[in-house]
Amino acid sequence: MFLLILLGAIALGLAGLLVVVRRRSLSGFQNGFLLTLALVLAGTGALSAALIGGWLYRSAESALVQGTVDDLDADARLVETAALSVIELTIVQMTRLAEGIGPNLQRQAVKDVELAVSAFQYTRPCARSSSAAPCRRRR
Repeated sequence: MFLLILLGAIALGLAGLLVVVRRRSLSGFQNGFLLTLALVLAGTGALSAALIGGWLYRSAESALVQGTVDDLDADARLVETAALSVIELTIVQMTRLAEGIGPNLQRQAVKDVELAVSAFQYTRPCARSSSAAPCRRRR
């Protein structure tokens, strides 16, 4: 949309310059030809600079957006990799828990199973801290 407005302004400016030159509006002045020539050169230079500036702005904007998208894509892959490792660890722990309580499930009461499961609840010790420092993994 911005580029269309810029092109319209440039076309209007060139049309104005063409009208001034064709009607010889500045010929009544002393050194009118020189004034017309200077106006045409300055106008053409300013309008072409505006067109090139608008084109470069749009080009830089699209390059920045593409760079941001690429960076966010790389970040998403890193987060997904970290999340998958945590999910795999959780699945292994849940499988071990199921193997441990599965055979006795029908024989034990529901409260006993809830007690066994509550022992395996995951807590994040760094979530309780008030500092904004990120948690560090212990290996």
